[in-house]
Amino acid sequence: MRILHVISSLEVGGAEKMVVTIANASVQAGHTVGVCLLVNRGPLATQLDSRVQVYELNRQWRFDWRALRALASLARQYDLLHVHQKHNAKYVYVVHLLFGVPVPVLLHDHSAEVLVEGLSKTELPFFVVWWLRKQHYLAVSEQLLQWAVANFGLNPVRAHSLGNAIECKPMVEERKEADVVKLLLVSNFRRIKNIEFAVALVAEMIERNMNVTLDIVGKPLDKIYYIEISTMIRSLGLSDRIQIREDISDISSIIPAYSLGIHCSRAETGPLVLLEFMCGGLPFVASNSGGVSADVSEYLPQLIVSDFSVQEWIHRISLLRSDLGALKRRIGLLFEDLYSVKRYQDQVFHLYHTIID
Repeated sequence: MRILHVISSLEVGGAEKMVVTIANASVQAGHTVGVCLLVNRGPLATQLDSRVQVYELNRQWRFDWRALRALASLARQYDLLHVHQKHNAKYVYVVHLLFGVPVPVLLHDHSAEVLVEGLSKTELPFFVVWWLRKQHYLAVSEQLLQWAVANFGLNPVRAHSLGNAIECKPMVEERKEADVVKLLLVSNFRRIKNIEFAVALVAEMIERNMNVTLDIVGKPLDKIYYIEISTMIRSLGLSDRIQIREDISDISSIIPAYSLGIHCSRAETGPLVLLEFMCGGLPFVASNSGGVSADVSEYLPQLIVSDFSVQEWIHRISLLRSDLGALKRRIGLLFEDLYSVKRYQDQVFHLYHTIID
């Protein structure tokens, strides 16, 4: 098969990491794979297999004629366009309208913002939705799939859901100070991620005389929100306990340095970071949001919290610290059973064949 992935860039983010995972798995299985970057390259591009063909359109604005024609030309060289995120599907629609896209399109929807009230959402005009109904749709969670079928009027036969997966690399365990709780939160700065809760959590743990630090790893996508969180950290006098790290693109390289992961997002489809924690054998406390949380809560319910009670999160953290060794082993086994790349690629390839054939 000849598959062309379409995405804005390969900056650090969940959708972008999945592009790398799927593209690498596909080319390693013998398929012809391209990745078309509409805007810029991004640091994750270095993680692509050398056999993946990368096209950089460097689009200057939404209706950049040169970029539109280039994508139309590329589309004719492949059997399927695997388009990531709804805003990029709108761009492919414009290409289709102007030049025609003679191959099927699969929209891979990674975003959970539609599942939360009060958040800005990517709107699809009616004519784009009308076109999308003739294409194929892939949601990262069953909840998102149900939303899309209901709101876009999709044909259920052309709509699918598939959770995330990651390539798990061997990690070297680091020795940690037993009396220090080193927390890791991996999230780009967006309001849906609820990072202020993590800051409040650390503040309360310190009030209870717990020796705790928190590293927040992510990019300031919402700069106003980033400033609010930074100001909150300073105003609570936590600058020596909470560090923001914007320079990390390979989360697996730093996981061994931490005691526990936390993830307090209000809504998710994955989330991919929980797979990275599991791959690294890092126990975590996470909000009950997304397909991964639903899976984990069935097998390891002590890792998932259903509300944002600081007291309950502190209780769970204390509970997990008393049984870290056993938890690491169970988390590793759960990852292998549910989230291996081999299992994921079999499902993706089956979907590709269904669409192309």
